[in-house]
Amino acid sequence: MTTNTDARHSVAEVVTATALSPDAKAQLIEKLGQRVGGTVVLNEVVDPSVLGGIRITLAGQEFDGTLVTQLKNQWAPATGNLRDEQGRLIATVSVVQPLDEARVAELADKLSAKLGEAVVIDQKVDPQLIGGVKISVNGKLFDGSVKAQLSRLRTILVTGTSGGEA
Repeated sequence: MTTNTDARHSVAEVVTATALSPDAKAQLIEKLGQRVGGTVVLNEVVDPSVLGGIRITLAGQEFDGTLVTQLKNQWAPATGNLRDEQGRLIATVSVVQPLDEARVAELADKLSAKLGEAVVIDQKVDPQLIGGVKISVNGKLFDGSVKAQLSRLRTILVTGTSGGEA
């Protein structure tokens, strides 16, 4: 990690899955310069293993918004039983407002068909999602929540990329 600071400039290490566009670099340099109150030089590192997002190390501080780290953070508290007593997969479905029984049954049927085995729904109400749905099943996460979409949009606006284009 290179984070040198001297009287003239600060060096920021920026790790992304794909190279930043010249416009994204210029915007990032400007925003980081405002943050530290001086000139910033980027040391850009392209690392496809981060999958998407960005990790910035500047002046001894690190911001890690990479997809790999986000997935690790999301899965850390979600360790638990993947199956119920009857051997059915447990799908944790997070929504802003509770789904009625018919919608829960419909969702269980669709997930069962998609996964090729019986699924039972464990419904969680999470007002912080703002809207949409987040489903965690069999080690996979589908996050169609408004909160996640806004987060992806913020990443695009800050970095100039979605972090996933080749």
